Amino acid sequence: MKKQFLASLLVISLFGAEAQNASPAFLSNPCLSPDAQTVVFSFEGDLWKASVKDGMATRITAM
Repeated sequence: MKKQFLASLLVISLFGAEAQNASPAFLSNPCLSPDAQTVVFSFEGDLWKASVKDGMATRITAM
């Protein structure tokens, strides 16, 4: 019984770790700026911008 519990706990923790590495699923409508330095995209109803160099995104709009 103890081995089954530990095995179950291991499987659940592995699935949780994999879920954290998943890419966002609701990205849409990407648009590259004319100078090709910034990408603007929609994510869960808000607009975001991200630098092409480092990929750090900043929310432009919020509800």
